[in-house]
Parts: sequence; C-alpha cells; structure tokens
Amino acid sequence: MSQPPTKPTDISAIVSWLKLIRVPNLATAIADPLAGFLIAGGVYQYENLPLGGWLAIASSLCLYAGGMVQNDVVDLQIDQTERPHRPLPSKQVSFELAQFVSIGLLLFGVVLACVASVSLRDGAPAVIGVMLTAAICGYNCYAKGTWLGPLFMGGCRALNWSLGMVIAGSASFPLWMIPCGMGVYVMGITLFARDEAGVGRRPQLFAGALIMSIGLLVAGLAPLVSMEVEAANVPHWLVEG
Repeated sequence: MSQPPTKPTDISAIVSWLKLIRVPNLATAIADPLAGFLIAGGVYQYENLPLGGWLAIASSLCLYAGGMVQNDVVDLQIDQTERPHRPLPSKQVSFELAQFVSIGLLLFGVVLACVASVSLRDGAPAVIGVMLTAAICGYNCYAKGTWLGPLFMGGCRALNWSLGMVIAGSASFPLWMIPCGMGVYVMGITLFARDEAGVGRRPQLFAGALIMSIGLLVAGLAPLVSMEVEAANVPHWLVEG
C-alpha cells in the first residue's frame, strides 16, 4: 500500500523561501546603498546614518528580494527544464504565493523609499526607488535574454549605489563616476555570465571582460578626478549636485 506524499515541514518551507530570495546575495542590497552613503558623506559618517538612510537600505533589501522572487516566477518554464531543483519547479513553494510575495516586496520597497524621502525632506530617494523598481521589473519581464539585459542589470546596480549617495545630500560630480562605473562593471559581468546553462561564446566573453575593465577604470578614476577638480579650484556650483 503506497503512502501519501508527505507535506514539507516548516523548516524545509523556510529553507525553500531562503533559496528563492537568495539570502547570501542580500548582503549586496545592504552594501551598495551604504557604500554610496559613505562615499558621498565621508567614511567617518557611518555613525550618523539618518533614519531615512536605514529606510533606504530596507527599501533596497525589499526590492532585491522581490526581484529575486520575480525572477524565478518569470523563469518558471525555463527552470522546469534547466533547474528543476529550484523551489518553484520542484513545487516546494507555491507559484501563486511567489507571485504575490514578489509584488508585495516590490511595492513595499517603493513605499519605504517614499517614507525615506519624507523623513529626509528630499524627493530623490523616492524617485530612485521607483526607477530601481522599474529597472528590476523591466529586466525580469522584458530585457533578460535580450541585448538590453546587461544594460538594465547595470542600471539596477548604479541606482542602488545612487540611493545611498542621495541620502548623504549633495555629492560632487566626480563621485558620481563611482556608481556609473559600478553599473558598467555589472553590465560586463552580466554579459560575461550569459547562457549560464550553456556554452559561452568567445566574442561575448571578450566583450564582457572589456566592459568590466572599463567600469572598474571609470570607478577607480573618480577619486583622482575629484582631487584634480579641488586642486583646480573649480566653482562648487559647477560640480556639486
């Protein structure tokens, strides 16, 4: 006599959700806006992170987690063939519930960014939060798998850094080279890592490596350009945001 299938335990359900939101990667959602804040506000300002800053970091976490869940929701058919062990194709997590959670996390991330704007009396965090959400959804639902994919992914990283920079207030123009450079770097990584389940093409790998190098160069030159601007006594209104 066959036994009925056993239901997943609470622990296994929690583990499945942790896999779905890719918990180890959530550190990036904290590090990016925090790094942006420290770059724009000074490395000694970590003790002065305002309430709006903590709200922005929480927004980044929600948007990142929501984007990860949405990614698996959109890729369900592909994962059923290429990654059947993932929580959704293996039915460890309900598809309908995953849809609901992804939408909820993304919306809550936008709300937190708006609350951060109210707390800081500055509309920039809300604007960037909306732009970041649009970039995440655009990548997952449209751009992934197209030539626009790396551009959207790089935009997500640049916006996440920018979210922290606007919390610190105005930043000199050269410092904005850092989030731009990191965005270009992630564009290269995304292009380099295309076809993770297949075989990468040499021209694509070369292009990805080249773009990554350009991104690192742009970000690395930012401090030097900033010092040159200060040494040249360029008027602040020309370089400050």
